[in-house]
Amino acid sequence: MAKRANQWRGCSDLVYAPVIKDDLTGIEYGEVKELAFIKQIGAGQEQSTATVFADNTAIFNTNSAIKFTRTFDCLAIDGKVKAELEGQYTEADSDLVLSSSSAQPLQVAIGYKIYDTDNTCFYVWCLKGTCSFGEETIVTSDDGTDSNGVQMTFSALETVHKFAKGGSQTQVMLPENDEKYDTSTFFDSVTTPDTLVAKS
Repeated sequence: MAKRANQWRGCSDLVYAPVIKDDLTGIEYGEVKELAFIKQIGAGQEQSTATVFADNTAIFNTNSAIKFTRTFDCLAIDGKVKAELEGQYTEADSDLVLSSSSAQPLQVAIGYKIYDTDNTCFYVWCLKGTCSFGEETIVTSDDGTDSNGVQMTFSALETVHKFAKGGSQTQVMLPENDEKYDTSTFFDSVTTPDTLVAKS
């Protein structure tokens, strides 16, 4: 495989879907919904490593599980969407939101697109996790042009369900022009390792 001589440049189409079920018998999701316009994505992972010594030398390394996070700098998020992700009270026939400090965040899948400098689009589903939100700053209207959005952090979880392809997973990523798999319905529902559609 040739080395990539390009960089990341572009992100769009942030969506989410509630996790309805995730156990040893299967995983199910709710309807895919639009989340927000995104300006920037930060992809982070943390892993601790410890070196084991014996006979006066380093013998091997032990590694912790990897903790995956995604940080999204967004335009202002619709109040009901943010409330649903936070587990707050909403009503189907109203824009009313009631906020409680005891609310528990909804487990969701997060989908989005990223692009490289060759203009190749990559489709991504993070299969399970919860969202949290940074401090929002809202300032008075003045003679300037400043405005503020919101930062959302997605903390990924490994699925309980073990897929036939790869076992428990946190993410599916596929280029739009992949030779094996069809991406035309990738965001119609949450695409998992076992629901990838092969091209005919």
